[in-house]
Amino acid sequence: MKTAVVFIFACAIAVGVMYGISSLTDLLQSGSAPSDSAQLQIEESPTKTRQSQEEIVKETQTAILEKNATTPLPANEEPAAAAATINIAAGKKAFKKCKACHSAEKGAKNKVGPNLWNIVNQPIAAREGFKYSPAMAELKAGSWTAEKLDEFLLSPKKTVNKTKMLFAGIKKQSDRNNLIAWLAQQADEPISLEALGLATAAAATAATAAVANDESQAQAGDEQTQEQEQTVVYRDPPKATETELSEIANRVDALEQSLPALDYERARWHPIHFKPAIDKASDGECLVCHKKILDRKPLETAPAGINAKDALAWYQTLDTYQGDQQTFHYRHINSPFAKKVMNLKCNFCHQGNDPREESPGDPTYGGGQEGAFSLRKMVNPSNSCLRCHGQYDYELMGTAPWHEYRADVEDEETPNGCLTCHGETFRTKRHAVTYLNAQSIEQAAKSSSDVCFGCHGGRAWYRNSYPYPRNPFPDMDEEVPDWAKNRPTQSEDKYRLSTK
Repeated sequence: MKTAVVFIFACAIAVGVMYGISSLTDLLQSGSAPSDSAQLQIEESPTKTRQSQEEIVKETQTAILEKNATTPLPANEEPAAAAATINIAAGKKAFKKCKACHSAEKGAKNKVGPNLWNIVNQPIAAREGFKYSPAMAELKAGSWTAEKLDEFLLSPKKTVNKTKMLFAGIKKQSDRNNLIAWLAQQADEPISLEALGLATAAAATAATAAVANDESQAQAGDEQTQEQEQTVVYRDPPKATETELSEIANRVDALEQSLPALDYERARWHPIHFKPAIDKASDGECLVCHKKILDRKPLETAPAGINAKDALAWYQTLDTYQGDQQTFHYRHINSPFAKKVMNLKCNFCHQGNDPREESPGDPTYGGGQEGAFSLRKMVNPSNSCLRCHGQYDYELMGTAPWHEYRADVEDEETPNGCLTCHGETFRTKRHAVTYLNAQSIEQAAKSSSDVCFGCHGGRAWYRNSYPYPRNPFPDMDEEVPDWAKNRPTQSEDKYRLSTK
């Protein structure tokens, strides 16, 4: 059986039906998180010699039949050979890629996608109580044979045009075989490995891929086209150069020397508190006067009478934080986790401190003082806090609340359930901004979903929504959903880092 498969693919190469994929995309689809030099490559196979659909399918099928006729395996060896190429346990592990949207237990509820119990050899789009997309519903007359599953799992978007299923596919043939075999066991009447005919399914997928490639070339004419490679590289912002550090030191020294001549009012109206100087101010300059902000400690007893040691702040429940309660500035600037994943500067939040915009009263007491109002113009949460902090919108994503949902997608081998989807399908230019350490975030996220949840769900400031840029990702649906309409497609110029 193994010899036959080798021969089949050799023939496929000879007639130009090999479906090329990038080696790095293959790595991502295996479930591995990016390394220090992590990048995503989307690569299509090079242009091939044109050939009619009938010739491709006929030659491939002929090769299969001739090989099986001339070099058949002994009847008592064929099942064993087929079984040797399948790993049911590996198939269960491969299902983790699907688990975020599908259940496979008998009687389990439909999730974002339908329940997959009894799915092999059953009619397509026939799960009771599940609302299928129009594109999937059109295939209702067909069945989920091993061949059809193999084709679909390779590339859902190419198999079902305009499907709403946001999954890039599984590129390794062995992974697809193992997954299909495992799904075949999740049934009232499990299907034997011999009956699945996975080798034939693989050959059929190769022929289908060749036909699809031929159709694409026919539409493009005789011109040789190759999709330009797109690469996303996760990197941390560059460190300050020696020249930049020297310039900052000179400005800090000049500011320190000017302090004796400054009284309170002159300090309030100092140019560093206004644009454009505030935009170029370094942390060193800010801390000449405001260094005490880093030395502050939380009150041992809150005004409400609660002792800090007896209270548990929400951030203390995360794996990313260790130790007692600390101040806001410590958690965002000085803590070990902040230094690892953040690159926040004073002027990221403090973008101007115009006394003319100060509240005439203390806003913390609400209406207790006449004329008091929020100081959002001095520190605007919509332009600072909300760039990172937001609620986990489980209803939009079709999941349960995170504290419930994570139990379905996390285990010892998958400690970060967020990467079940976002480790492969949504590989975008996320975090490629100056105020975050994108590469360090990718590394830290391997060990815990709290790395993600601490921002995307841990604390929703003012419960406002921030219009995150909707950076394009592989196989993204061309139709923009209502919630994403009018959103920018890239980060602001002043914060954006290169991803090439």
